[in-house]
Amino acid sequence: MYNFQYERPYLSHVVETLEDSWDKKNIFIIEAPTGYGKSTITATLALKTFEEGRKLIVAFPLRTLLEDQYKKISTIIRDEDVIGKKYMHEYDSLYLVKPITLTTVDTLSLTMFGLAPEDLNTVLKSWHEWTGTLQGSSGHYMFSWSSVILSDIILDEVHLLADETKSLTFLASLFKHAVNYDQKIVLMSATLPDAFKKKIFQDLYSLRDKISLLNFEQDDNFVSSRKEKTYEVRLEYLSDTDKYERLLSWVEDALMCGLNRALIIFNTVKDAIRFYELYASKNGTDHVVLIHSRFSETDRRRKIERLNQLKSSKRYVVIATQVVEAGVDMSSDILISELAPANSLVQRFGRFLRYDDEKNGCAYIWCESQLADEKYKVYNGELCRKTLEYLEKNHKKLNFHIPNTDEGYAKLINYVYCLEHFSIDKKWVDILLSTFTDFDSIANVVNKFLELEGSFVRNAEIIPVSPPSASETIPVSYPLFNRLLKNGLVTSVILTDNTEKEIDVSRLKDFKTTFRYVIKENVASFRVNCKYNPEIGLLLEGSADE
Repeated sequence: MYNFQYERPYLSHVVETLEDSWDKKNIFIIEAPTGYGKSTITATLALKTFEEGRKLIVAFPLRTLLEDQYKKISTIIRDEDVIGKKYMHEYDSLYLVKPITLTTVDTLSLTMFGLAPEDLNTVLKSWHEWTGTLQGSSGHYMFSWSSVILSDIILDEVHLLADETKSLTFLASLFKHAVNYDQKIVLMSATLPDAFKKKIFQDLYSLRDKISLLNFEQDDNFVSSRKEKTYEVRLEYLSDTDKYERLLSWVEDALMCGLNRALIIFNTVKDAIRFYELYASKNGTDHVVLIHSRFSETDRRRKIERLNQLKSSKRYVVIATQVVEAGVDMSSDILISELAPANSLVQRFGRFLRYDDEKNGCAYIWCESQLADEKYKVYNGELCRKTLEYLEKNHKKLNFHIPNTDEGYAKLINYVYCLEHFSIDKKWVDILLSTFTDFDSIANVVNKFLELEGSFVRNAEIIPVSPPSASETIPVSYPLFNRLLKNGLVTSVILTDNTEKEIDVSRLKDFKTTFRYVIKENVASFRVNCKYNPEIGLLLEGSADE
């Protein structure tokens, strides 16, 4: 299924350790390089679950990764009554009830705290704003609790839960929850800084004996095959006025030199779209695909299907945002990435010369010269500055495919991230865990959910919008929705019965009021006066596209 050219002894070591320590530990943190085959561990545990009649939830930060893993696991477990998936608009495993369920971290968190997506609207409708109590249905919250409590849990690409205090606080809550109910939690990532691991052991000191950390052990065959890959990372500084033309010249030069598969990653949707339009105007669209977050579900699936078709042709150009860092199964021999924090860069290079038989390529990392602000595009400015500082001294010898060597990427990650970058709100950990001792009412969970602005995990919740030219909704972050609102581009609401009515803008003062409005008024999406193109996505203009 995974077609390794060489044996992966570290994977065997992980499986043996899990088997030996399964009854002694509750939390297993597993590190392995990108492209090493960590998903084999997921498949192995899924097969163990199937054979022993247990229950397993596998949670992913991105739906694209979920779908890819579902296809792989379904080749070894073919019983649809045993394996299922659950996320927005996908109801194959309601309440995560199937013995093996693949889901998103968001759906896991909601179900864990008794607000399963299946019940969410009904429960929130019965919530009384002034009293903070429920005056109607409480949903099936105890069933939701038990569905998670009775499961072992795998969290893939867990580094994406370390970026924000809210998500790391949820992770700490999940750890304590697992120990309290004797669950098993398996976390996997290629990029876990030493500071992150130290923070976990420091802030969750009482759990230290229940945590097993499996650091990547040297695999001579794997390291040798990665060292055979011939490329030099070039670091470039571009101005905003000519960056697209410079980037285009790099791609065209590399393709003319015999390389065939280009991946160009931008930090913003706006830049990705503009470069796609430039490239397509000069080279056509028969071998190029644009991937970012502002597509409808149907068009997003179509993009992935098109990418899979292009992969068989051996020549393609993929223009994308960070959505390809995890969950898009592809490789390239031309990688051009905008500067991003070290973790993101390593994940991006995981889509470059990914497979054992790929040996030659070219790679660029570029940035715009101004890095003085608190943010660089969508990223933390300090993390980007420290990443750039390390690259300026080490980019010519840096190997993004191997962690633990003198030239490996672990030194980059540990240089960039320190303890101060990881924060756990211990007060909120206790608050969240207290919900499991309140068996009389789910109202307290609803209050906490609204106080956390509609997510136990993310700082920016997703709002569905509907441009006139799209047949489906488009997901956008709340900050982007707020910009659309302030620019007068949100014109009406579409209700769940498909009727459309005027919008009461005064009820959309902040996220909390917007969220209440959506629930109380049965809003399915917000009509926005924006263009939509199935090939390019949601198009924004002016300050709304900053």
